Amino acid sequence: GGGICAAANLLRWLALHAELDVVECSEHSVDPFPDDGRTVPWGTGATVSWPRQDLRIVARDQLTYQWRLDLADGFLRGRLLAERTPRYAYVVHERDAGFLLVDGVPWRRNEIWRTAHEVRTGRLCGDTLLFRNQARTAYPPPVLGPVAALPAEPLVLPSPRQ
Repeated sequence: GGGICAAANLLRWLALHAELDVVECSEHSVDPFPDDGRTVPWGTGATVSWPRQDLRIVARDQLTYQWRLDLADGFLRGRLLAERTPRYAYVVHERDAGFLLVDGVPWRRNEIWRTAHEVRTGRLCGDTLLFRNQARTAYPPPVLGPVAALPAEPLVLPSPRQ
């Protein structure tokens, strides 16, 4: 736990913003903390534990990617670089987020969606449901029923190298 899961979470988050498929991923079985201070939607992380739980990501296009992770000022930061500008940029966001009680135990649910835009034109190409999450919480839920989703942050692509 801790550092290796933080790195796995970041790798999955970056992959969701690219022409990459997450073909093996184990989600966290419990939502460990409330959203206060959370910067990405709940349920987009990954847990790894050798030799049983792995994170495997494959490219579905012909681009070559390079992962760059660094730790600075106590923050893990990451970049996913491609050999050329990809065709699409993505915004990953949640929908249908909420809390419910199951036999008196609080559970959380949401859906993770990805919106695609053409990089060159900015044209909206559509939304895709990536996955649904449901897990018990390790804290009392703030409310039962639907909750406001975290705002979707636009993906900022670096300008192509000259």
